[in-house]
Amino acid sequence: MVEMHPHPESALCDGKQSLRPDRFMALMGSIGPIVQEQIIGRLMGGRDPLQAVRLSNLLGLSISVFFVIFMAFIAWQVVRLRKRRG
Repeated sequence: MVEMHPHPESALCDGKQSLRPDRFMALMGSIGPIVQEQIIGRLMGGRDPLQAVRLSNLLGLSISVFFVIFMAFIAWQVVRLRKRRG
């Protein structure tokens, strides 16, 4: 698990172990190709290429939908915390 915070020094908890967004993006960019190669390799294994492409597209769409929902949840939490702080 990796924690990210735009201002770790003002985080409510775990600020010292949180990455700033730029460092988090660099980390994700560095492991992305490795993960992508592993996933695509498993999707292709023994399948018709067209079926593998469809599965890959479905996986990409599912991940995108998950992240949109996740980011909306985070935005909601930020608004809620800011209202609480005044």
